[in-house]
Amino acid sequence: SVFRAGLTAQVCRWIAVVAFTATRGLPAQSTPLPNGGFVRGVVTDSLAGAGLPGAEVQMAAVDLRATWYTVRSDSNGAFALQRVPAGRYVVGFYHELLTLLGLEMPSRLVDVEDNMTTDVQLAVPSSRTMRALRCGDSNDGDLGMLVGALRTAAERSPVPAATLEVSWPAIAQEGTRYRTITERAKATIGEDGTYVVCGLPIGATVELMLTAARFHTISGLVEVVPTNGVGILNFRLVDSARVQGTA
Repeated sequence: SVFRAGLTAQVCRWIAVVAFTATRGLPAQSTPLPNGGFVRGVVTDSLAGAGLPGAEVQMAAVDLRATWYTVRSDSNGAFALQRVPAGRYVVGFYHELLTLLGLEMPSRLVDVEDNMTTDVQLAVPSSRTMRALRCGDSNDGDLGMLVGALRTAAERSPVPAATLEVSWPAIAQEGTRYRTITERAKATIGEDGTYVVCGLPIGATVELMLTAARFHTISGLVEVVPTNGVGILNFRLVDSARVQGTA
C-alpha cells in the first residue's frame, strides 16, 4: 500500500463499499494555484446521516514516490488540500469508526490538474451494506448488529479471550399456540478485541453478559441497536484483583 505502514494493521479484513465521486474540470474558486490543484471534499457517516469529523484523509501519488498528503476532516466532515501537484493519486480515509465496524480503509484513484478543483466525496457504507458485509447476505434486513471493542480499563489493551452473549425474549408459535422463548446470540471477537454480534432485534431491550478470565463480569439490560440497524458499544474491563474503596 502507498499509505503509511501501520494503518492497515489497525483495521479488520472487510473491505468497505464506499460512496466516491471525483469531479474534474471545475474552475478553482480560490486564487489560481501555480503548479498545483485544489482538492476538497466531505467524509460522510452514513449511519448518522452527517459529516464524519476527525477522519484522517490521505492522498498518495501513484507516480511520484514518497509524495503523500494528510488532512483531518473538520466538525462537518469537510476537508481541503491546496497546491497539490498535478497527477494521479490514491485517496482514502481512516477513522476509529472503521475499526469498530470491521472495515478496511477505503481508497480510490483520483486525478488532480493544475489550477483546477477536484471534488472528492467519501463515506462510511450504509447500514444495510455493512450488515451484509459483516453478517452475510442471508442476514434478515430487519435484524440489526452490534459492534464495538473490548479493552482493559487500565491499559486500554484488547481482550480477545472473552465471551459476550446477548439474549432477549421472543414469541414462538407451536401449532395454534404461542409461547415466550429466549433467543440468544454470541459475539465473534477478533484478536484486536473488536467484536460483532449479528441477528439482533432493532429497537428492543436485550440482556448482555460479558465474561473474561481475570476480569469482572459485565451484565445488564440495554437497548443497543438503534433504528438504523447498527449499534456501537465499547467495553472497559476491570481486573477482578482490583478492589476500590476508602481506607
